[in-house]
Amino acid sequence: MDNQHFEILVHQQPTENHEQWFEAMADTLLRNYVIDTGMAIYRFMEIEFYYYSKEHPDEITYGFSKNHEKLLPRRKRLKRAQHQPLTWFFHYSGIDLVIGNEQNPGGILIRSLQRIDDGELLNGPLIVLLEILNQHVDIKGEKPLQLLLKRQDVSFDVSVKSKKRIGVNTGGFHDMLYNFNV
Repeated sequence: MDNQHFEILVHQQPTENHEQWFEAMADTLLRNYVIDTGMAIYRFMEIEFYYYSKEHPDEITYGFSKNHEKLLPRRKRLKRAQHQPLTWFFHYSGIDLVIGNEQNPGGILIRSLQRIDDGELLNGPLIVLLEILNQHVDIKGEKPLQLLLKRQDVSFDVSVKSKKRIGVNTGGFHDMLYNFNV
């Protein structure tokens, strides 16, 4: 699985064995991918998976709603944003890399990154979000914000570990090892 491209993995949404799917995506992201903002390059250090489907009803997944019709227009827009796989989704808790779709919302919360140029560790989803959004972007569009997911030619030689998601204490999936880090 190490050499599979992340994009292919995202589109292989399973009906069972979600843990293996998350593990394969985590291993690929943590070993082979970086985020390039045009101002800095970051490697993934810690990520968490959230995904809702009939077979995997993780109700704390962002974008899941039992009563979609009763949502405010703003919430409906946010929910639609969570349905576009392989896009970025900015929310109150940080930034997700979307892995879901309209039927099965899901995302990978980026909990920590490391700058490649100076090794600075950005620990915490809101710190990551602020770092990404506070790049040198001007109002004229001459320095637009870019947020590219790039595959590296050389893999990071890391040991990928898993643990319970941080701050998740309720629901049927609170004990699952959906947090992956190096």
